[in-house]
Amino acid sequence: REGEERFRALFDESPLAILVEDLSNTKVELDRLRNGGIQDLKSHFEAHPEVLRRCASLVRIVAANRATWPFLGAEGPKGLHAILHEAGPFLADELTALAQGATSFEGEASIRDRTGELRTVLVKVSVAPGHAATLGRVLVSMLDVSELKRMEVERTSLEVALQRAQKLEALGTLAGGVAHDFNNLLTPLMAHGELALEALRGQPVEEDVAEMMVVAQRAGGNLMPDKRIA
Repeated sequence: REGEERFRALFDESPLAILVEDLSNTKVELDRLRNGGIQDLKSHFEAHPEVLRRCASLVRIVAANRATWPFLGAEGPKGLHAILHEAGPFLADELTALAQGATSFEGEASIRDRTGELRTVLVKVSVAPGHAATLGRVLVSMLDVSELKRMEVERTSLEVALQRAQKLEALGTLAGGVAHDFNNLLTPLMAHGELALEALRGQPVEEDVAEMMVVAQRAGGNLMPDKRIA
């Protein structure tokens, strides 16, 4: 008696949302599917979501602690049932594992609460001792990690932005170095070109040298001071 009261106190006062579920009717349905030749339950659930919904509808919520109601914003077991068993992918994985004889399962589920907000929840499922054959008592604990997920997404976005900024900075440094080296190459070329123009005034090749200077100025762009060919 004292042990039961202690367990009840821990159950009610736990900061984690905790449920006690009866999956015995669901177990009967899972066994029926497997005996009917369906061995890959997960693929079957994906191909026939109505079968998954039927299995979910057979789950009976025996008890829920105080933290569960504000956690999901549900009003009464019926509302709670509707919210929890909309987590299709997680539920499919859970039932597949239990059907294969697992007595515990954990994973991440996306659950939409009564307000419509989508929450990311870590879920731990444990079959109570002595109920592995029937799944008559299954403990389900839930931890909302939505804020942690949001922070993780923001951190990833910041890391991507930082990496992009670092790449741009590196490109800018590289471009500056290339521009400097190119400027060093163009400067003597332009200087010698101007000397050649002066020396070749009136010669047949003057026009060719002038064209070379124009091309060099275009190639330099903003790297060189604006020198006009006379």
